Amino acid sequence: MMFDSRKFYPQSLVFYLACLSGMLIFALVTYFLNQQNGALGDPPFGIWIWISAAFGLMGILSSDFSFSWLSKRLDPHSSWDFRSRNLRIALIIRYLLLQVSATVAGVAFIISGNMYTFLIMLGIIGFSLLRWPRREQLIQQLHASQDESELI
Repeated sequence: MMFDSRKFYPQSLVFYLACLSGMLIFALVTYFLNQQNGALGDPPFGIWIWISAAFGLMGILSSDFSFSWLSKRLDPHSSWDFRSRNLRIALIIRYLLLQVSATVAGVAFIISGNMYTFLIMLGIIGFSLLRWPRREQLIQQLHASQDESELI
């Protein structure tokens, strides 16, 4: 089954926007739930700051590391289908690692009610905004030829 290169960038963008909107909706829901109902857990709340910060830092570092490691493994001499599928897998892993770390910070905010955990969640979402898939970067990472890059 051949891969349609014209759909690669729009599909990557749709998946990115789905992950980003999921994080933003979850952030809004956690904020309003916490404002209406208060924290669910009992003190001490300090541990949740450290847990959300650790998961946030691990999510950011592991998303960048895994994406760079997987995208460097793309052989420019392999088929277009192989390269595009592997880059799509790398993008999915990158976005989902960021989404998981933001979700952990959101759950920590629901439990503790500590605004620092919510700020960590917003920081992860802000970092995710910096990882917007750009057409030129995808062409470079795919090692696309002139004909392939015109189709993307």
